[in-house]
Amino acid sequence: MESTAEKTVESSAQAISIALCGKGGVGKTALSTLMVHGLMQTKKRILAVDADPAMGMTLALGAGRPKTLGQIREHVIQVARKRDSQETERVADMVDYYLLESLVEKEGFSLLAMGRTEVLGCYCPVNSLLREAVETLSASFDLMVLDAEAGLEQVNRKVLRKVDNLVVVSDPSARGFHTAGTMKELVESQSELRPGRIGLVVNRCEPGSEKDWEKNAQEQGLELLGTIPEDERLRNMDRAGESLLDLPAESGAMRGISSVLSRLALI
Repeated sequence: MESTAEKTVESSAQAISIALCGKGGVGKTALSTLMVHGLMQTKKRILAVDADPAMGMTLALGAGRPKTLGQIREHVIQVARKRDSQETERVADMVDYYLLESLVEKEGFSLLAMGRTEVLGCYCPVNSLLREAVETLSASFDLMVLDAEAGLEQVNRKVLRKVDNLVVVSDPSARGFHTAGTMKELVESQSELRPGRIGLVVNRCEPGSEKDWEKNAQEQGLELLGTIPEDERLRNMDRAGESLLDLPAESGAMRGISSVLSRLALI
């Protein structure tokens, strides 16, 4: 039986992409995971991309310790350093194979993890090679959810050339909203990313406070996509390192995520 990534794709269209970004500690990794959880009900082919070196999304999805793009990148660089042109060409031709080898296929979704990169220095040709391979792979999926690391510009150069839906995550603090506004300005100043839509999701907020956040979002020039209430069960599962895919659909966090996905016309 063919895997999702091995199936022939008649169209060259890319998956509809959703990338989540935000300052540290706002819960974007948990929300990225819950988005995968919410999208699984559509029965569409979903690719989760864990672009944070901490690999929190990988843990939250219960995907173990997969081979990462960082490891592939390091292998290619180590071969290139040997200055053996024949070996370098062979490895470059096998990048697609390495990519498939690092793809974790679970019931309802597949996962690709960036991981850490230990080799220092600029290796733009290698980064471009991996980015092109990821874009080719994404054509085998309908939806892609990316948990971005801090410093969005690094992710956009290494993983995606284009994002359809960029979701900026904030907590209810004034500092969180200020950072969200700064993130929007950063994204709009970089021509590489070309987001189709930018919106704000406020995490861990009190129920009934949506009007307050709507005003704050407007002040930052952001569309409010939705709010996620504080969810004790989610918090306990996250602390225990449990898969967030087990969070019930009736939980406050999952209801909030479903509302956001509906606003984005994805469910």
